[in-house]
Amino acid sequence: MKVFFRYSIVILVSFIGLTFILEQIFGYQVGLVQAQNISKQDLPVPVALPTLADVYLKGGESKTGRITAIDLRSKKLTIQRDGSSPALEPINKIEKVRFREDAPVYNSNGKLVIRGGSQGLTAKKPEIWSGILLTDFKLQNPRKGQGFVKLGSVFNRKRLQGIRSVAGTCLYVAEELKFEPSTKITFQVRATCER
Repeated sequence: MKVFFRYSIVILVSFIGLTFILEQIFGYQVGLVQAQNISKQDLPVPVALPTLADVYLKGGESKTGRITAIDLRSKKLTIQRDGSSPALEPINKIEKVRFREDAPVYNSNGKLVIRGGSQGLTAKKPEIWSGILLTDFKLQNPRKGQGFVKLGSVFNRKRLQGIRSVAGTCLYVAEELKFEPSTKITFQVRATCER
């Protein structure tokens, strides 16, 4: 009985430690019950947002700047141009966000990624990731456009394994975002890989 009790304590402490590590690495609040059921399918995939975007509004107007936040409570997107005050736009008034191809991109380690055929990088075909809850996307470092997206509730295991396999050697770069009704988001991404 004492041995069983000791192992139970060790297992409990391990789950608590795993929860802390996941919160530190990914910035997500992970409860004890979730940590017990954690799988690769639940872990987020790194996504880079280029540091300059054009935000097209449904009325025909557009704004240019860096996406610095998506506020889930107020359902607003924050856009900031260097040297100016942030602009808040309601998500339901945004048609799409198109990221500039010539804008700087940083990987999840904070290293600048130089895109373009002559730089030793190759890009795969664009992919569409739709139906993602806004709560499953986290912009971890807005200054460098580093974010993570959880895809486990959207894709089956086989598709998710393929995405993870590519993410292991390549960087998924967002090309476009569209906000869907009921607080969902669609990403158009392209994997950029070293040759």
